[in-house]
Amino acid sequence: MKNPYYYIGVNPTCDLIIINPENKILLIKRSANAAACPSKWALPGGFIDTNAMPHTTWEEGKETPEEAALRELQEETNLKLFKSQIIYPVGIYEGNKRDPRDNEISWSKSYAFLSFIDEETYLAQKDTIVGLDDAEEAAWKTFEEIKAMDMAFDHLKIILPNGYLCNYLQKNIVSKVGTTILPSIIPINDIR
Repeated sequence: MKNPYYYIGVNPTCDLIIINPENKILLIKRSANAAACPSKWALPGGFIDTNAMPHTTWEEGKETPEEAALRELQEETNLKLFKSQIIYPVGIYEGNKRDPRDNEISWSKSYAFLSFIDEETYLAQKDTIVGLDDAEEAAWKTFEEIKAMDMAFDHLKIILPNGYLCNYLQKNIVSKVGTTILPSIIPINDIR
């Protein structure tokens, strides 16, 4: 069997949950030619760059997970965010067949992030957001629309109530500052 990953062992990736002022999440539709989950909707993201040679072990140093998330976002959707804009780490998810390419030799390890984009950024860029690179489409979807979708990888688990995003919001936003700044993307009862 040919290993579907570039590196032996862990293959770090990033996923980015972007929420706009209308409380919609930005998704991409993966290319019909994608090696994994073709034509499925997914969070923007991808592999973290390394200087390691293929078929060796991945090495840190070329870019951070945050830098990769911002690069992948722009490559796949044309949306440009900056490091100075708030990006919250949601969690790290490794192996367990979260990616259909995971195997005994190589597997994915995803760093998931969350960003609420401000109205100024959204209005300045909303008409230029399109599917680029390995994304056929880019579109803003409501939480209700996402709940009914067959999504790539474990992205539905990241977003759904009692999933990673809700757990993150509960621990880091609702419990610390109450619900006043929490967008209404996810009904508050789904988080508690």
